[in-house]
Amino acid sequence: MRRRIRRWPLIALWTVTLLLGAWVFLWPHPEAPIGVERRLVEKGYTPQERLTIRLTLDPGEVLALSVEPYRIDAIDYYGNPVYQLLSDHGYGGEDLTALSILDHYTALNLTQFEVMSSPQRILFDPYFLWTRFERYMALAEELPLASGRTLVERINTDRDFAYYTQIKPALGEGLSVLVNKYYALPSDFEPQPLVQASSCGQPTLQQAAAMAYDALCTAVKAQGLDLGSSSAYRSYARQAELYSYYVTTDGQAAADTYSARPGHSEHQTGLTVDLNAGDGSIGLFVNTGTYRWVSVNSWRYGFILRFPEDKTDITGYMFEPWHYRYVGIETATTLHELGITYDEYAVWIHESKRIP
Repeated sequence: MRRRIRRWPLIALWTVTLLLGAWVFLWPHPEAPIGVERRLVEKGYTPQERLTIRLTLDPGEVLALSVEPYRIDAIDYYGNPVYQLLSDHGYGGEDLTALSILDHYTALNLTQFEVMSSPQRILFDPYFLWTRFERYMALAEELPLASGRTLVERINTDRDFAYYTQIKPALGEGLSVLVNKYYALPSDFEPQPLVQASSCGQPTLQQAAAMAYDALCTAVKAQGLDLGSSSAYRSYARQAELYSYYVTTDGQAAADTYSARPGHSEHQTGLTVDLNAGDGSIGLFVNTGTYRWVSVNSWRYGFILRFPEDKTDITGYMFEPWHYRYVGIETATTLHELGITYDEYAVWIHESKRIP
């Protein structure tokens, strides 16, 4: 004869457990006798919203929500710490929605600054730098319709300042050194070792650049073309002579578009060469087969066209199809793929790992 199992103790236990659970959830706070559910109803939450709240938030978040005024973004606010952080800081609307996908570290950094309109256009740019955020903000107020790319590019290349103002020491060293209208070399700087390349005009360059130049020369000749050099390394004193002559001849405003002031010339680095097609002329170089081949392939040998035709507003120089700068094959390849100027790239590399 099978023994009968008494089920009523189990049923009673289940019932008590369910009642206690409901009591704890509905009356979790001694100051809330009407219960969380009733308070959510009173706040104006629809049945669907209340169901979503219960399925999405934990009991503590639901309790916090129940004592606050109705908010249409309740799920986002209580379910996303980044959303809540930025909302409390003062962001709202479309900006808050867009920014809510940020990681917590980035959002926390953002709260260290005043609220600005559409910061996502800056933050989501691949070359954004925290070290320059306040300058982005200032320019964004001045140019409210500008794209994030425009704002970041302009600030990263220091063009919120006039050329030859806010001058700093040359950025970086070795093959990565940045010299332009904002970064200058001292008058006594002379790269070592300086050597002569063995071919195609034998320009004087830093050793690594001279070896790369010889490789470029070999490749150009393999195409049945000629290559020569019109100028390479120049001392500070020589650059001062040239610049003074150009100013006397054309005036300073015009000279600044095609000649660097002393200390600001890449030629002083020993990493730059002015090319020609073997005829000694740089002015006609752009019309030659040599230029067409070199402009497409120079990056394979570590050289970049330093002052492109479509970047004159960034570099501050007229298009110079003859002016090539050695940066190494790895960096030249990266710049070829990214399509940005060395001015922006060098600053981004130098500052990207710094925190605000």
